[in-house]
Amino acid sequence: MSPYIKNLSLNHYPWLKKNSFDAPVIISSRARIARNVEGYNFPEKADSDMRSELVDAVFEALEKLPLRKKVQKTEIDNLSERAKKILLERKILSVETLFGLDCGIVFDEKEKFSILLNKEDHIHIQALKPGFQVAKCWQICEKVEEQLSRGLKFSFSNDLGYLTSCPVNVGTGLKLSVYVDLTGTVLLEQMPAIIQATKVLGYKISGENGEDGDYKGTRFLIASNRTLGVSELDALEQFEQFVKEIVDVENQARRKIFADFPKRLLNHVSRSFGFLKNSWILSENEAYDHLMVLRTGVLMGVFEKVDLEMVNDLIICSGDAHFQNVVSEELLPEEMDSARASIFKEKLSFK
Repeated sequence: MSPYIKNLSLNHYPWLKKNSFDAPVIISSRARIARNVEGYNFPEKADSDMRSELVDAVFEALEKLPLRKKVQKTEIDNLSERAKKILLERKILSVETLFGLDCGIVFDEKEKFSILLNKEDHIHIQALKPGFQVAKCWQICEKVEEQLSRGLKFSFSNDLGYLTSCPVNVGTGLKLSVYVDLTGTVLLEQMPAIIQATKVLGYKISGENGEDGDYKGTRFLIASNRTLGVSELDALEQFEQFVKEIVDVENQARRKIFADFPKRLLNHVSRSFGFLKNSWILSENEAYDHLMVLRTGVLMGVFEKVDLEMVNDLIICSGDAHFQNVVSEELLPEEMDSARASIFKEKLSFK
């Protein structure tokens, strides 16, 4: 594993603020731009040689750009399994890319953006930031795209816009999304109305795993859906306005919870706290899910004894690849889960 990726795993997730009191509802924002290079088949229709040539072409173009001084680039197959898992846990890689053929990745040293190669399109430029910063994410992607366009000719139609492998992305190729915590809305059983409004207005809502129809838990992904017949600025403005309306609904729900049903919130957070504190075996998914609930409780002032920075530190330890920094030896899965539970017990015990 490269020293750079190893050092990455020692840092907080950049999309998770150490202090998020200014934006407790919106955990993070993301923008993604899809582009394809003229002269190459879409990845699903290209053979291995052509996919490899595309990766080489992008890497070669990068070498001639100012961008080259700030990025790391590699083919996914050249990464160790742990390095892949680190990048996956940090949301630099996606699960689909891990199992793709002849994929490449470029990422900025400060994790402001990343470029995935040979996913469903040749190039996916993405930026991820904490809180409500959709516009900033788009601006970052736009600057990266502008530099890449100096060395690569993107597939473009005067009538349709940028051409993509999936018709729903044709046009701007821009997708915007926010990762939100709707604890108040869920506890008041108001999510069906939010889901319906999201779909009616042409947006997409899913559970945090990204699967349609999975509305378990209290955290969701809300994403833009329209790329054809709308400009990037209009799409951004409309999406931001819709997200603000969702935030208003959630804040109203939280005020009502505090005023009328405080035990619902206390029960929700306390159960996660008890699960984390009393488990003898704790998987990475369980750890992450319950820590994010506990984090919400801290942000909402329910658990004053738990420090937000400590919760964020534990969230880093929830992923197996990052947890290896805490232990000095390679552990089997159940040994890892047992060690994680033991450390969490210690950290969450108070005199």
